[in-house]
Amino acid sequence: MGPGAAVANAAAGNAEPSSSVRRVLLNPLVVVGLTILSAIGALALLAPLLTPGDPLSIAGPARLWPGEIAAFPLGTDALGRNVLAGVLHGARASIFVGLSATLLGVVIGILIGAVAGYFGGWVDDLIVRFIEIFQTIPSFVLLVVLVAFSGPSLLTVILGIALVSWDVIARLTRSEFRRLSAQDFVSAARVVGYDHSHIIRHEILPNAAPALIVTGSIMVASALLMEAALSFMGLGDPNLVSWGSMIGSGRELLRTHWYLTAIPGGFIVVSVLALNLLGDGLNDVLNPRHGAAGQIS
Repeated sequence: MGPGAAVANAAAGNAEPSSSVRRVLLNPLVVVGLTILSAIGALALLAPLLTPGDPLSIAGPARLWPGEIAAFPLGTDALGRNVLAGVLHGARASIFVGLSATLLGVVIGILIGAVAGYFGGWVDDLIVRFIEIFQTIPSFVLLVVLVAFSGPSLLTVILGIALVSWDVIARLTRSEFRRLSAQDFVSAARVVGYDHSHIIRHEILPNAAPALIVTGSIMVASALLMEAALSFMGLGDPNLVSWGSMIGSGRELLRTHWYLTAIPGGFIVVSVLALNLLGDGLNDVLNPRHGAAGQIS
């Protein structure tokens, strides 16, 4: 962060980085959210050790209820596949898609929004019109078309989710850059002689980061839900098991073996809840004066 941003932060009375981290970690919403996500992440990382082998392979008798046999604590599906193995390995795929798609979408959105908000003028008008085109198309409908046209695979799902998600972060970034570009510390940086790249990267972006981080955490939850919906519809990677594909394969037995959809569905609900708690907690700590949702509009 450049000297102009440092002066602005000092004037605003911002705490030291260590103090900010401490406040984040002491926030109860952040603690609960991180605890849940850490537990799910640990189970995903340990999946090859806890349930070795291919989760898509037949492991035992079909349609065993949870607890019916000790070897299959969460039961088996209609093909005799281990539900526990599917849940743990599915967590790896679902979380990877959610994080990767969000990261790509955030990068695209920040690049486009920063250019629009910083330079303004006809560049801003052109980019805003471009963003509005994406916002007039239902995101999930566009996602289904993109994945169906390209062919379902892990890469196309990640790219598709990123391409329908970047507009949210782009509008927020544009709004933050327009607001911060008018601040005194940016004017001081221009007077000193810093170029546009330095001002964007070292002066404005660090001050816009709190709102972007909060929105990014919410985007992970949205990406996870989109991936689950695609897999439920059979548009996920056929070579990978995910929570959405497990729900899709178990929907035909919903009345008689409801656990086949309830277990992976429960993991999705808990993960999304944890991400929303994390986002709310980060918003309280990093952006106490106004919510990220209010900045997007």
